[in-house]
Amino acid sequence: MMSLPGRLLSPARRTALEPRERAFSPRSFSRKPTYHPPRVKRARISLSDHQVVYTWIMKVRSAFATTNGLLVAMLTAFVGSAQPPACRLQIGDPDVFRVAQLQGSLQQTALQGLLANRRDLSEAVFYYGDRLRPSLRGLLQDGEVGESAAWSLALIGEPEDVKAIIGSPPRPKKLAFASRWAYGVATSLLEPTSDSEWAFLQKCALNEFDDRWVDAGAIQTLKLIASPRSRELLEGAQRVNAYRLKSLTRALEYVDSGPLPLFGSDLQTLAEFVARTVVVGEWKGNSPARCNEMADKALVDFTFEAGMDRLTYTATFHKSDAVWKLRGVRETMQAFILRPTPVPTKSRR
Repeated sequence: MMSLPGRLLSPARRTALEPRERAFSPRSFSRKPTYHPPRVKRARISLSDHQVVYTWIMKVRSAFATTNGLLVAMLTAFVGSAQPPACRLQIGDPDVFRVAQLQGSLQQTALQGLLANRRDLSEAVFYYGDRLRPSLRGLLQDGEVGESAAWSLALIGEPEDVKAIIGSPPRPKKLAFASRWAYGVATSLLEPTSDSEWAFLQKCALNEFDDRWVDAGAIQTLKLIASPRSRELLEGAQRVNAYRLKSLTRALEYVDSGPLPLFGSDLQTLAEFVARTVVVGEWKGNSPARCNEMADKALVDFTFEAGMDRLTYTATFHKSDAVWKLRGVRETMQAFILRPTPVPTKSRR
């Protein structure tokens, strides 16, 4: 039976025949085949998978180190995206990254020049701290950048580095606030293990450094330690340091209350607990956690308001076996709040 032309067929019949007719038409052989990739379901990545991916990316970045600042920043941003969810994405400083790629004396010399020329590197050095710690310890006796090196090591918070600062303290050239470096050390000495470390905290709490930041930091640390020996040092300071009588009394009350330990698996919950413990005035909240490049150390800012002052405290946390632990907390910024004053208006009669 002869088939009817397409225009004489019903629309439904013509539609049914179109695929078969198109398959044998000469025009179909000239068309290029279209590739349709298979659809893949997105898998959920666990925290351990994040760490595996992150470690692999870090090896690639180290192997392809470059002096191109833009490429470094892009690659660092990609690395940050592989960090665990507890950390906020970080972009490392290109200048500090280039120094971190060096080794030995070359790294120490380059880091000395960087610290001497820039004053905003504390968090950038923290980000690459695992690579820069040896050079920072080698710069402690440098008259120009020794104080900055001590502050960076205290912010990183490794106990052996804090102990090294006590044994080899910086000697800054400036006379004003020459002992201010002790504040960073005192606020990071949460696990003293030797008599020299306990003696350092005692000296700070008694204000023998003649710096009111230093004795305040030591009293805060002795309070957070909350052990029989720290209580003994607080009682001794209470008899001598009359200027800090109120804070010493509050610290002893905290120690006697049997406080909870300062570690936990949830970083955000732990940071909130620490902020409420060291509260100065009224607590206004915490910032997101900012982690180092290996995501095993984190910084969290606490914001307080006391009178007309807005205070920022920065806490350092370390992670070991999925448990975060406080390593130090110190004041890092103070701002003056200008509050609007209502102007009385004359009532209309």
